[in-house]
Amino acid sequence: MGDRILYTTFLAHLVDDGCEVVMAPLIPLIAKEFSFSNVQIGILGGVLVIALGLFQFLMGYISDYLKKKKDMVVFGFLLMSLSFYLISLANSFFHIVVFTFFVGVGLSFYHPIGVSVITTHFKIGRGKAIGIHGVGGAVGLLIFPAYSGFLAHLYGWRFVLKVTPIICILVALLYYFSVTDISFEKSNRKLSLVLSSAAILVMIVLGITSMANRGFTTFFPVRLDGIGYGSGFYGSLLSIFLGIGIFGQYIGGVLSDKISYRKIISSSLVLTALFLVPLLLVESAHMIYLFGALAGLSISIVWPAIFAYIAEITPEDMHSRSLGIFFSVAAAMGGSSPILIGYATKIITLEHALLILPLTALIGAVLMLGVRR
Repeated sequence: MGDRILYTTFLAHLVDDGCEVVMAPLIPLIAKEFSFSNVQIGILGGVLVIALGLFQFLMGYISDYLKKKKDMVVFGFLLMSLSFYLISLANSFFHIVVFTFFVGVGLSFYHPIGVSVITTHFKIGRGKAIGIHGVGGAVGLLIFPAYSGFLAHLYGWRFVLKVTPIICILVALLYYFSVTDISFEKSNRKLSLVLSSAAILVMIVLGITSMANRGFTTFFPVRLDGIGYGSGFYGSLLSIFLGIGIFGQYIGGVLSDKISYRKIISSSLVLTALFLVPLLLVESAHMIYLFGALAGLSISIVWPAIFAYIAEITPEDMHSRSLGIFFSVAAAMGGSSPILIGYATKIITLEHALLILPLTALIGAVLMLGVRR
């Protein structure tokens, strides 16, 4: 039973995380077709993540209340499928933004609910299980940008958004027939226990990490497009940056069972900042790939360490709600990053605006030093 659930959630996480970034290589192509400004690109890149921020806590709370986690995850995948298809039919900025928002709503189901399925099914070796589950997400982040970029190069961006719903529907069916729900007696402990000063700091650090990640995946392809690279290249670059988390997520999960979260997260964010700076400045393809891999590896170590922290401070029947709070804050902050960069380009160049990203990673590392276990 445990292996079946782990394998199924691995695959579901793969597709869910992949769907979060499937549009990233498409944005420069969509922007060209409709002549979007950098501000519009920033809004398009941010609206999906803002929807995640608005709804993840709600979805986590409802799933704990109804105890129907499996059904809710399936519904999330089906909503994503419909929304992607409707984007493929778009003929205006408003149309694209509205249905991209609903993709974000669909995506808001999985993380607070799906991760809590792992934390409640695996009490022994929880950090390792979270890490393996995280590898699934990293595989999705590896595959989907390249899949999206190359298919868009061959058949256009609309074709990608008509094929992706089929994948989502197949995973929804597998999840429905393979995963079982676990019931818990209601805990008397209050959700306010995740609002301690330490928990709030970790929440902000998660949000800052998301800002660095989302700002990069939205606007770095735009920069690459501006210096002459095509969708195939920046799709493959995003696959490397995000997909290297196959190793980073596992490393972070294993380390979180042995080393303090503060040390893991702070040192990883410092390394992220150090590798982002040259990545944002170089133009050689080989150097872009090299620093993209190093920055992606560093930032991916952060996620499982934070998830293990959340699971440790909350009772099992509150995991979805607690994860929902953390994910909502992270998504809201992450969604603000592309919008911030988009508006910053009205004052400074895109190349200089992107340097906001390593700065945010350094701020996160400093804040993490104030957390006490």
